[in-house]
Amino acid sequence: MINIVFYMCFVFFISSCANIIMPSGGEIDKTAPKVINISPENNSLNFNSNEIVITFDEYVKINNLGSINFFPNIEPSPIIKTAGKSVVVELTEQLKNNTTYSINFNNSIVDLNESNSLNNLKYVFSTGEKIDSCKITGKIIDLKTNTRQAGARIGLFKNIMLSDFDSIVKNITPDYFVLSDGEGEFNLSNLKNGRYYLYGHQDLNKNFTYEPGEPISIPTQIDLSAIDKKNIYLFIENDFQEDIILDCYSKNKVLDSVPTGTLNMMFDENLIKNKNYIGELISNDTTFLCFKILNNKTRIDSIPVGVFKFKMFKDANENNYWDRGNIKLLKQPEEILFYDDTIFIKENWDFDILIR
Repeated sequence: MINIVFYMCFVFFISSCANIIMPSGGEIDKTAPKVINISPENNSLNFNSNEIVITFDEYVKINNLGSINFFPNIEPSPIIKTAGKSVVVELTEQLKNNTTYSINFNNSIVDLNESNSLNNLKYVFSTGEKIDSCKITGKIIDLKTNTRQAGARIGLFKNIMLSDFDSIVKNITPDYFVLSDGEGEFNLSNLKNGRYYLYGHQDLNKNFTYEPGEPISIPTQIDLSAIDKKNIYLFIENDFQEDIILDCYSKNKVLDSVPTGTLNMMFDENLIKNKNYIGELISNDTTFLCFKILNNKTRIDSIPVGVFKFKMFKDANENNYWDRGNIKLLKQPEEILFYDDTIFIKENWDFDILIR
């Protein structure tokens, strides 16, 4: 009897030990991998290695191999792989002499567990005695809404026929490009001095090519010996998004029972002289009122109490539309100016603004 009891207790003890309890989880890791070593070191001169090893503080993986870019282009493409906490780049092609190369990893390197990405990691080296030091920085902005665009592609073409840009941007990788950061700012650095065509593109489907309906800019020629800062303005072409016809002689009706105020607007005469501007008063991202700016003073009564924004566009062809651009015709969209401050309309009050 004692042996049976002992046996049952022993079996119970073994069974209890076999119940594996998973450890309770801690906080979710939201931190991107950090670089702790690079060999050869970043910005190396007289580079002659066949391999680049970048080591991180945690295990990593490549999330999108196709988003890693080499400038100038290297053919055949280097082999990129992960090894534990390291990313290894194997260079299988003979590099050009006295040339600055850069590897843009963009957002491709992520940690193994939570896929937190390390944004815009860049490795630079030169096969010669110096690293090219020209750069171009700026902001990339949606022209119609005046909002900065994160994750947009900013590219530079050096030797292209501008008249073929609509085809080039759909089929050819730029000589240099980078993605804008979370604030809609970009920094293209380690560029070879010279003239380039600068453009921007919001790659909505992330396939690294322009498709109709995606925001884009008309290319602008820049000389890196004379300029290092330039903002880019995106638009959607006419063929793929309709514009609202502006009724420039009427405004939304306001019920008599609604409290209202007055807006007094003064425009710099040099700004509007001999130009056809149309103003838009905006509430909750919707045009409440539009009107032609005929002189430097405009008074608008009976505006309902609330918060408004104001913008104006140059109606160059006087068709009462905001005309978008066209990349095939290299036609720029009509200029838009924004009043940066908020307009607060209060009951029986006058609100004054100066546009210049």
